[in-house]
Amino acid sequence: MADSSSSPAHDASPPAPAAPPASGMVASLGRRLERLDHWADATGIGRKRLILRAVCVLLTLAGLVMLFGKDLTPPDTLDDYLHPAKTSADEFLIRNLAVDYTLDADAQGYSRATVLETVDGIFGSDSTATGITRYLVAESRGHTVHTTVTSVTDAGGTAVPFTVTRSGDTWKISTDTGARLVGDHRFLIRYVQTELTDHVQDAQNTAFEDSLNWSVTGERWLQGMGGVDVTVRMDKALAGHMTGEPSWGVAWAILGSTASFDRVADDDPLAQPGQAVFHNRVLSTLPPFGTVWVEFHFADGTFVPSDRSLLEWMRLLAPFLPILVGVVLLLLGLLARATVWRNASGRGIVIAESTPQAGVDLLLASHILGRSRRAIVASLLDLAVRGNVRLLRVSPVTDGRVGGRAGGGGNGANSPAGRHWYEFEYVNDTALTDGDKGLLNAVFGDARIISTKRRPAKRSMRPVRLEARGGLLRPAFRQLSLSGWRRSLAEGYRRVPTGFVRDLLTWGVIATTALQWGLSRQLAYDGIESQAWLLFWVSVASAAVTFSAFTLAVTRYPLTRKGALAREHLLGLREYIRVAEQLRIDFLQSPSGALYTQRRASVEVADLNDPLLAYAILFGLERGWRRELDLASAGELPRGWWLPRDLARTP
Repeated sequence: MADSSSSPAHDASPPAPAAPPASGMVASLGRRLERLDHWADATGIGRKRLILRAVCVLLTLAGLVMLFGKDLTPPDTLDDYLHPAKTSADEFLIRNLAVDYTLDADAQGYSRATVLETVDGIFGSDSTATGITRYLVAESRGHTVHTTVTSVTDAGGTAVPFTVTRSGDTWKISTDTGARLVGDHRFLIRYVQTELTDHVQDAQNTAFEDSLNWSVTGERWLQGMGGVDVTVRMDKALAGHMTGEPSWGVAWAILGSTASFDRVADDDPLAQPGQAVFHNRVLSTLPPFGTVWVEFHFADGTFVPSDRSLLEWMRLLAPFLPILVGVVLLLLGLLARATVWRNASGRGIVIAESTPQAGVDLLLASHILGRSRRAIVASLLDLAVRGNVRLLRVSPVTDGRVGGRAGGGGNGANSPAGRHWYEFEYVNDTALTDGDKGLLNAVFGDARIISTKRRPAKRSMRPVRLEARGGLLRPAFRQLSLSGWRRSLAEGYRRVPTGFVRDLLTWGVIATTALQWGLSRQLAYDGIESQAWLLFWVSVASAAVTFSAFTLAVTRYPLTRKGALAREHLLGLREYIRVAEQLRIDFLQSPSGALYTQRRASVEVADLNDPLLAYAILFGLERGWRRELDLASAGELPRGWWLPRDLARTP
């Protein structure tokens, strides 16, 4: 880089690339966002924001309750099975349950079962029951099983009052005789169920079939049973569509057994002309929550496939709705950053400047330009030129190591992306501003020397580490970065976006994330293990999307008009440094450059004392003086604010 007098003070360059207005569809959507903010302002932004925040808070609380609260559909525990076994005899027991199914197709082609249940109960002398309660399946693999109860009678044929209600995926049939029941009583329940079969793949996953996999005992039978009779009837024509042998089984908790479902002979008393009849009986006592099931397989197309129920669609879509909302919010954030939250316009032209703008130091300039990670080393080099600190060493970083390529030199020729390690020594605090003192205190602390290649266990007189490209110890970097952002906001160079859109992004993503995890946790119990894992990964993806949307909203601080003008001034300073460096290179390559190289030391020392050297670091234009700085740190040039590591250091 040449002396400041070696290039013209004013060179015009192309207009600055600072946030031109969006065009096309983006501009159209941006104008809609602006109108949304203006509408909220015109109709009372305070009230609108309050309502929005209240809704988001309520949704967040709902998500947290679902995530950390009670399970709405918890899996049965062992105690759920054992406790009814201890108390079921207090009211009554089932001596025998006989269920007779007549299977056919209704007028629309859906599977239909006409059912007669005979329930023989034994009621104790202390029983207070006036009837029985029967639970039937209302949801089967995503579709509704429609149930119509036609009658409930006692052993004498007298009608028994009953009610039918649905709760979630269960039908509840409650009977009430109006009197306390003692001793033996029989109830005959007649009902019709449609859409029992499921359209699924066969066991070999080679073709689809219509499958009837049905729980005879239904849902949550809390009484023990002395025996269960199961009879399934169907026309022989329908039986001709069966694929494979039917089966039946008994299950309780994790225990169970399976057997073939026998077809009775034509001369059996249960047989009917033109019908295929299957019958089996459970001879052993069945404990509470015991299940008897039957399974039949029919060729594809035997019955009309059932449509998914509204509840099933809700279960399927609910976990994906929050992530879809998150994607919309993410796109909204990107759109807002490109339009509503874009930087203010400056003059639209960059003029080369030879001096920094008054009142804008390196730390503030780095935040105006968005290059805060270079601010620390640039500021330290500025202090070094001014004599407050001394540079002890500069070493290139190559292949992840300090000092150059393994087995090669350390001149930095192969240094990737210009990464270098620096070592500084504190000298004095002469003529320091408050900002300079804050920088030195944050970086050095109690240490006298800091190095970019060593990290101690704690801050002390030993060297401490700065990260590559101007980062430093994390606490110090956070402190200085926060200070720079506060200054840029307080002094009016940047602004904090406000309005309805920003509230929608910041509060909306919090509510969306809470709902996503809450819904996934509740719905995980409704499916198989693979579905639970799917819900987990959907939640992780949703969290990533919403976090990105939230980051877009809270990290955007657009430049004001004042900031845009300051940015253009800094870009002019960068243009000046670039042109000056190019002029120096052109001069060295000219015939007169031969005489110049003989006086290299004195000329290059003057170059290293250039007050704009720190800005070259900030702009990433340090290549022009790096070789001179390497020579200086190696002792080939006279001492200045740089000092070779092997020479004695002075206070």
